[in-house]
Amino acid sequence: MQEQTALDIFNMRQSRDSWERNVAGYCAKNEMQVGNLPKEVTGPYNEMNEAWEKLKAEGDAASNATAEQFHKATAKLEKAWNDMTGK
Repeated sequence: MQEQTALDIFNMRQSRDSWERNVAGYCAKNEMQVGNLPKEVTGPYNEMNEAWEKLKAEGDAASNATAEQFHKATAKLEKAWNDMTGK
């Protein structure tokens, strides 16, 4: 099982932080909570956060499988987000 490099982890952290800001900003602007977003968005959003927590727990030994789980979740989130916002 190949481990993720520090740069890989850094890039995933940047991606997650960006999504956190996007979602929080959208919710603040629309005076709503994350839970009020469509399930097509909250599902992948939660999957991304679960994968991120797993990556943090695995630390330097984070596996490719966990990284792939994170990337799949963010790809689904991006599609759902674009559908919701009309982009």
